[in-house]
Amino acid sequence: MSNTIFVSAVDPSADYYGAELVTALKAKDPSLRFIGIGGPQLEAAGVEIIKNLVESSSIGFIEPMAHLPRLLSGLYAAKKHLKALPPDLFLPIDGQGFNIPLLKTANEAGVPCAYFIPPQYWQWGKAESGQSIATLCKKILCIFPQAARFYQDCNTDASYLGHPLLDRYPLKEYPIPSSIPSQLNTLCIFPGSRLQEIKHSAPVLLGAAKKLQESLPEFRCLISCIYPKYEARLRALCQKLGLNAEIVDWPSQELIPKADFSLMSSGTISLEHALLSKPSVVAYRFSAASYWLIRRVVGKDFAKRVKYISLPNILLEKEMLPEFLQAKATPEALSNQVLSFLNSPAKHKQFLADAKALRDKLGNEGCFDRAADAIIDAL
Repeated sequence: MSNTIFVSAVDPSADYYGAELVTALKAKDPSLRFIGIGGPQLEAAGVEIIKNLVESSSIGFIEPMAHLPRLLSGLYAAKKHLKALPPDLFLPIDGQGFNIPLLKTANEAGVPCAYFIPPQYWQWGKAESGQSIATLCKKILCIFPQAARFYQDCNTDASYLGHPLLDRYPLKEYPIPSSIPSQLNTLCIFPGSRLQEIKHSAPVLLGAAKKLQESLPEFRCLISCIYPKYEARLRALCQKLGLNAEIVDWPSQELIPKADFSLMSSGTISLEHALLSKPSVVAYRFSAASYWLIRRVVGKDFAKRVKYISLPNILLEKEMLPEFLQAKATPEALSNQVLSFLNSPAKHKQFLADAKALRDKLGNEGCFDRAADAIIDAL
């Protein structure tokens, strides 16, 4: 009889990673059956989706409230399924706010768990939080070396697999260049995939692009919009600012190589740029209420525990990409950083050195293949 794996992915990155992982698992064991929470990419990979929550993804404390009924409905459906039809393995992918309650339900139902991309307590949490996850998981599969060390210290079976994006951008196809153009011919903007990012961060990013248009010779401005429902809002914002830009729905691996420079919300996209040696500036804004709550929850040492917001900076433990959070994220600050970089050969040289260091730190290609082996071992 074939084994069944219940997958849980609630944001676009997890949906993509989950689809690649399911494909790798099927290649090793075609008899495996998959069911769970996910989006279009997991469904295309052959997972039977009981709820699609990917477009309800949000970050913070206030923002998720708008999606609460849908999220609670999905959580109820997943818990009900885990109890009524226990699978052979529960496979949560990232998404700690949604997946930690499901971990507890799976354990109560006697279902072993393998967590792919566990909660980032290694970055901003405490050892006690990591230990609480460790007690619920048979295996913890990490894509960051710091995460593997953190969870290994929690006395659990944690392994470092390398980062999944190395499979998307292998070095032989995307070599680190010897130089970076000092002219801005194409500026790309990645405002994010969540409504809160379109509302709070996009005005800053597009405002910075407008300022650059005022001070530089004419360049092509491309705005990434992966969800059609956000296009009208972005188009209206461009008209309000007087920004001459083209809105495109191209996948990141097609759009990023066209950029001489990018402006973006924080997220996986910043790591994609770093791996492709494309300079960028990162900005992120929460609603005022949500940011106040985040600071309250993290505590008085917020600045020490959340030193960086973009993945390249977190992984290298230094500012590879200039980044701006909340009140510091202004159109002036972002546009000034772009101009400063374009006029500094020394910054070009340092950026390329950091890109190489990041590649070296992230390990080797084959993350999904190694993850699939570990999951089959857990079965």
